Amino acid sequence: MTATSAAIDHSEGIWMRKWIIFGKREWVAPRYTVRSGTFPDREITEDEYAEAFAIQVKTPVLLVADYRRCLWWFRDRFYYHSNTERNAEVIKGLIIEKLRREERRRQRALDVARQDEDG
Repeated sequence: MTATSAAIDHSEGIWMRKWIIFGKREWVAPRYTVRSGTFPDREITEDEYAEAFAIQVKTPVLLVADYRRCLWWFRDRFYYHSNTERNAEVIKGLIIEKLRREERRRQRALDVARQDEDG
């Protein structure tokens, strides 16, 4: 489970001409686009975004998948994991385990630095 940089860009709704000859106009609703490195961009509606935003606080949300990896959104951060696992509860456990491991490692580093100052 690796944290990665990603963004969800918001596009305002616009009027566009569908056929110039007939002057027909079409409304393109506001949308959000998920962008991250090698993953293909994915457009989601405002309703899908609002739902995902609410869910990602407690449960990882699968945003994009390619043939190798899945991009997950959890607690306002983005993570990717191999495409072999798509169970949100398993992904949640893996992310939390990784965050705890990193915190323990950080604490050990601080302890070593403090001991070095004392010694």
